[in-house]
Amino acid sequence: MDAQAVFPFFFMTVLVLIYAFSWWQIFTKAGRPGWHALIPGYNLYVLVKLSGQSGWWTLGFFVPIFSIVARIVVYMELAKKFGREPGFGIGLALFGFLFFPLLAFGDDEYQDLKPSQHTFVNDAGELIEEIPLEDWD
Repeated sequence: MDAQAVFPFFFMTVLVLIYAFSWWQIFTKAGRPGWHALIPGYNLYVLVKLSGQSGWWTLGFFVPIFSIVARIVVYMELAKKFGREPGFGIGLALFGFLFFPLLAFGDDEYQDLKPSQHTFVNDAGELIEEIPLEDWD
């Protein structure tokens, strides 16, 4: 390997390791096995599902031009799942090598925001406890 190729090779290796360790930690925080982060393609599918999107959004990452939209939407939703603002999701899309480690190794916890079928929100936007069906008489 000549001297001109050493730096780009080293730089790309470091970036890949940053993403691998970060995604491993994010998957672990979300209750998924960390090794899912190491399987190309499947790791993207898992990340899309963690964001709450349909698995079909994974295909959007491979469609030119639409991939930009898919990446921003999925990463914004992923940021929300970790209690971050949507702007953090844009940071994930544009500067992932900085923002993924912040998400992975920060104090943020994964929150599955899907309410159950018996959970309600009042007019003030506050979550109301689940109401058992037998109390609906």
